[in-house]
Amino acid sequence: MKRLSLLILLAAGALALAACTMEALPEEVSAGEINAAASEVGPISFTVLSDCNPSTDSKAAIGTNGSGHLQTFWENGDAISVYSSNDSDLSAAAGHKFVTSLLANAPEATFEWDGEGSVPSGDYLATYPNRTAGRGVNFSVSPYRVAAVDVPQSQTLKAGTFDRKAMPAVAFATEGSTTMAFKNAAALLKFRVSESDIKAGRIEVDPGDAISGRFRADVNTSTYETTLEVYNQPVYNYIDFTINGSTNLSTGTDYYVAIRPMTLTSDIKIYLNGNLVKTINTCQFGTFERNKIYNLGTLTTPANPSEKVLTFDFTGTPCTGWPTAKDSKATNQAGGLGCVYPWAGTDYTFTLADCTGASGRRIYWSTTATYGHRVVFENAERYLGFPAIPGYKLIRVKCVSSQLNDASASTDPKFGIVTTVVGSGAAVTYVTGGELQTWAHGNNHESYTYELSGTAANTVYYLFCKIKGAVRDVTLTYVPSYDSDELARVGTYNVRYITSEADEQNNWANRKTRVVQSINENDFDVFGLQECSPDIKTYLTDQLDNYTIRYFDPKSAGGSGDHESIGLAYKTAKYNLSDWHYFWLSATDPSVMVINNDTGDSGSYTRGGCCAILTDKSTGTKVFVMVTHGCLNADARAEHAAQYEEMEKLYNPNGYPSFFVGDMNAQPDDAASVIYRTYWDDAYYSTAPKTGPYCTYNAFNLERNMYTHKNHLDYIYYRNATPRRYVCNDRLYGGYYASDHLPVYADMKVD
Repeated sequence: MKRLSLLILLAAGALALAACTMEALPEEVSAGEINAAASEVGPISFTVLSDCNPSTDSKAAIGTNGSGHLQTFWENGDAISVYSSNDSDLSAAAGHKFVTSLLANAPEATFEWDGEGSVPSGDYLATYPNRTAGRGVNFSVSPYRVAAVDVPQSQTLKAGTFDRKAMPAVAFATEGSTTMAFKNAAALLKFRVSESDIKAGRIEVDPGDAISGRFRADVNTSTYETTLEVYNQPVYNYIDFTINGSTNLSTGTDYYVAIRPMTLTSDIKIYLNGNLVKTINTCQFGTFERNKIYNLGTLTTPANPSEKVLTFDFTGTPCTGWPTAKDSKATNQAGGLGCVYPWAGTDYTFTLADCTGASGRRIYWSTTATYGHRVVFENAERYLGFPAIPGYKLIRVKCVSSQLNDASASTDPKFGIVTTVVGSGAAVTYVTGGELQTWAHGNNHESYTYELSGTAANTVYYLFCKIKGAVRDVTLTYVPSYDSDELARVGTYNVRYITSEADEQNNWANRKTRVVQSINENDFDVFGLQECSPDIKTYLTDQLDNYTIRYFDPKSAGGSGDHESIGLAYKTAKYNLSDWHYFWLSATDPSVMVINNDTGDSGSYTRGGCCAILTDKSTGTKVFVMVTHGCLNADARAEHAAQYEEMEKLYNPNGYPSFFVGDMNAQPDDAASVIYRTYWDDAYYSTAPKTGPYCTYNAFNLERNMYTHKNHLDYIYYRNATPRRYVCNDRLYGGYYASDHLPVYADMKVD
């Protein structure tokens, strides 16, 4: 057996903390002298130097060094995996586990081997955290050693630091050396919350981008210094986070979420308790570099979840097309200059306008290093027009001021919200609640809020400059205004078939009134039903006198038997139904009953769907609605997925706005879900405001954290329509769920 002592240098450097900024964990310094390995029988330990340099990368926990600077430390119980180039079976090796025992977090530690047998000599590559299975490295590709590392898609937050399993690092030592310098392989997002009732959250990007999961962190060993190169292998487009169980996040406390280093093609959406609270656009944070911290500031949930709250941050790199210097007046006159700011996958247009005859010096996105990036109103009578959003009206404007880099700007700025651009010297008309406010002069970043009333949807309102000043960021709050829109509330609800439940409160006899109350409170216009046992059908038909329900029993050749059924329910006063159809999942004839067409390891079932054309009685507008209860077996789901598109084209030949709803028994990344999204869009992934958890299946488990659990099974798919709001309703009735699934709906504008 070989005896080996490796000296590992680990620590982190000083960081300046600021809201909505990027911070760097400085690169490691030289590892220093290396000591020879001894050939002796006995235990193996990896020892950390006691005089490690504070500008070096470290692992495990964030804290401060003796100078009060931010750095990272090892924690008690941290474990690393060590691999040798002379391991006999690298293809199956999980690495040799080493663990540290500490009384307190420290930048130095000793790692003792936690295993039997021997660790061969050779080149060494170590990964943090310890890997329990699977191939971790590849020593055959010189000059690289490849560490397969993970940023988990589910992370447990810890006040003031990060989930020890979430922040990977790698280190390398050549044969005969006893020194390793670990390098952080991921980036960190830092934030605080402003409310005390936040239990969980999600960070999400569009499918196609990946911010969590496995990736390669290649170590270039061509020199004695380790050079880490990150290679993305997309896996997950989201990160869920929670504290533990039902514990809330603490206000005024820093939290950290690890994120894969990568360049995004889509904006980052941040949800707290299921509500969209912030979007980080690609012109602000488009690239996430390893070993850096990106500060998201304090996250605040909107008072009304149906609100659209857009924060346009001008402290980042200017978006393409914005003036960045004191441009001539011609740039901003003649109706104004339209400047685009991407947000949540949508391009929002700001209008830069003035009405004076002066020779230049108008509005621009400044990049002055001294005072930071901000939008400058270089003189009076300048206008910044806010985006006009169809279906939404502006009700609140919050501005954070910034000091002008101008010795002559000694007068307090004055700003108000107006309806139109007027000629020089003419009286302006202020929006009610948008009257002129005096902003304190200086670089104090004070915030000023305008509560507006009497506004209209799809209308440009302007921030009017009476006395010159600057704005660091603007938060705009819009609420739905559907005066000219035609909406339909389209939903789906698996009500759970009648069966004996372990908890008597969840038996049908005790929860049936909760189901009816839930349906009435969600106020669907049209919705799909699943798992309707015969007694459930009778009860719902009797109790829901404002709805008409058509059922399809897939175990009956005529579709109308007394087995478990799916149903299509619609408001009787709103719609007329026509072209009612049902079908079975079949590769030959969907009109003929097929028994057990959903067969596999999860059991055998008979599946199909039903659909109809609904006509709005007041407008004559027609929509197509299709309902299903998807296959429980993955192979069957994938085999039959394309048939739903075929049925839609067959029974909706005129191409009316189309909705496909149901309990699909499939996660968003399931093969069947991918096929569905090639034809329909998913309301959950739209830019509409979201309310409620990601998980739609509660299993009657009151301890399940619905905001981080992965069972997202119920869907609203659509074509030729626009979601205005998405809701997954997790309400309890008397402390219990109404069903083991949550009701899901989307308010849809019919195009």
